[in-house]
Amino acid sequence: MGFAERSLAAAGAAVVSAILVNPLDVAKTRLQAQAAGVVYNPEGLFRLWRGTGASLALAVPTVGIYLPSYDLLRNWIEEYSDHNFAQLRPYASILGSIARSLACITCSPIELARTRMQTRRHLTGLVCDKSNAAVILGANFSAGFIAGVISAGATCPLDVAKTRRQIEASVEL
Repeated sequence: MGFAERSLAAAGAAVVSAILVNPLDVAKTRLQAQAAGVVYNPEGLFRLWRGTGASLALAVPTVGIYLPSYDLLRNWIEEYSDHNFAQLRPYASILGSIARSLACITCSPIELARTRMQTRRHLTGLVCDKSNAAVILGANFSAGFIAGVISAGATCPLDVAKTRRQIEASVEL
């Protein structure tokens, strides 16, 4: 099988997996929410597949790139090592991490877009029911400000310690 056939097979497996697993994930999330005191109204059987589209938008390209790339790369490395460098063969599967990196790099814009859509929807829902440019800008600014404060608070003491060590080392020289 070529890359296209392998990609199609992997994407098909991702679709079947998402359709079968997503209802279980929704049920688990709702049970956890009920344990925390959030009450859900009965919404019907088909609501268990809510969010499947978002899962598929990320899973299909990720799996469609990763599995065929891993398989082809592993086979190529095994074949190369059999003819040229036999010590490399046991590491062929480990080197398959290149395929995972390729899939992650390729699909990270999709993940970013999905996360941004979910976070704007959540943040604007906390502020008001209507979303306009000012509300979205305010929500993004607030989220960025809070993230900046947390990251600065976490990294500043380490940065001060690093700077002091660098100064001490240069004074000793």
